[in-house]
Amino acid sequence: MKNIILTTVSEPKKDCNGSPVFLTDETIEERKQKIEELSKKMKEVNSKIKEGTDTVIVAGMEAKDVLDEKMKDAQSGLEVAKEQCRIATEKGKSKISSELLKAQMNFKVAKENMQERKEARDKEKLSKYIDDELEYADQSIALAFLAVEEAKVAFLNAVEAQQEYDEKYGDDE
Repeated sequence: MKNIILTTVSEPKKDCNGSPVFLTDETIEERKQKIEELSKKMKEVNSKIKEGTDTVIVAGMEAKDVLDEKMKDAQSGLEVAKEQCRIATEKGKSKISSELLKAQMNFKVAKENMQERKEARDKEKLSKYIDDELEYADQSIALAFLAVEEAKVAFLNAVEAQQEYDEKYGDDE
């Protein structure tokens, strides 16, 4: 592509002083040649403008196609991530509810066992109490892990919402 350089053009010299001039064939021929030269230059300028415009249009269309494809890929990836988050959330909620119920039941059993331990200190009951407490601790740890997973899902949902906000309203901050 050629660079176009703009310059200042001076006003043409006036070939008359205000009084009528008789045109000769020679003067008429000179003016025709000047008009033809100007016409050629205008055609060249118009051609260059058209070439530049066509180039810009093609480049713009290519850039738009690339951006559209990237947006489509990003949207597809976002939809997949949304679905994965939804599935993980449902699984996490179900698992947390189940584990919470188990923990509550174990807590109740543990309280009962504490009472039993106070009443009878024999070796077998104390051993069972220890096993029950260890199982309760295990389930509590599992519940804590599920809570962490739920927090991750909530964070991903927040990130997704932020992306949607940025797409709709821009990055004003």
